Order: sequence, then structure tokens, then C-alpha cells
Amino acid sequence: MKKLLTPDGAEFLVLGNLLVRGIYAYKNYVNTPDYDVVALNPDNKKIARIEVKSRQRKDAKIYQIRDFKSDFVVFVQLNKYTRSKKKKILTESENNINFIIIPTKIVKSLKRRKTPNTWGRFRINIGDLPSYKRYENDLGWNKIKKFLKIKD
Repeated sequence: MKKLLTPDGAEFLVLGNLLVRGIYAYKNYVNTPDYDVVALNPDNKKIARIEVKSRQRKDAKIYQIRDFKSDFVVFVQLNKYTRSKKKKILTESENNINFIIIPTKIVKSLKRRKTPNTWGRFRINIGDLPSYKRYENDLGWNKIKKFLKIKD
């Protein structure tokens, strides 16, 4: 049960970030396999389906994803600990959360083959995207606004 708290918390972090940026959004409370959060523009009825992936390790780059049916994938780096010689070292602060918001079609281009140990999921390395920094935090949230055609 405790294992589910981190992904659920990351989904609420994404939801909160959308709302404080003036983007209407809601979290799917039913276990929807294709996406976790929906953002929308009520003026033109356009929606963005958002898949949320989170890791607790500082600056994590490897994530697993089952399918590519969303419009955006938000990779949440919680930065709770670092790893040194296979030992977890807690970081001093949890305030350095990074959000990397990448359109799903770009994430799909990074997909690797399914392997037996990933339970039918694709292993994604966002570090393989040389320009992934241009999708971080405010730059990424603005891509969702642009997709929804929301004017500031």
C-alpha cells in the first residue's frame, strides 16, 4: 500500500502545478491505464491527456512506460536520495523537485524494446534526448498551454 503513495503524490503534484498555472485539470481517480491527469481548455474544448512517471532518486533518467496513448508524459524527479556504491543517501532537501514535460510522440521515439524484467513495459531513458532540459519545469508547462491553445 505504501508503495502507491509516491506515484499518487506525483500525480497530485502535476495536478497542482497545472492548476496554479491557470490550466483547468483533473486527476483520474479510477485506475485508468492510459493516462493519469487530464488538462483542458474550456473555451475550445481541447484536452491534453497526461501520463505521470515518478522516481525518488535524484536526477533519475530511466523510467518505464506501458503504452503511448497520452499526449504528454510528465517525468517527476522527486530528488529524495542519491545512490553511492549501491547505497541510498538521503538528500538534504526535498524542495528540488523537477518536472520534465515531454510530448508523447517524442517519448515514443526514445522507446526501447520490452525486456522480460519490465513486466511488459518499455524502458525509457530521457537522457537519450539531448535537449531534454528544454522540457523542464516552466518550459514544459508552457508546451501544455500551447497545445491547449491557452493564452496568457
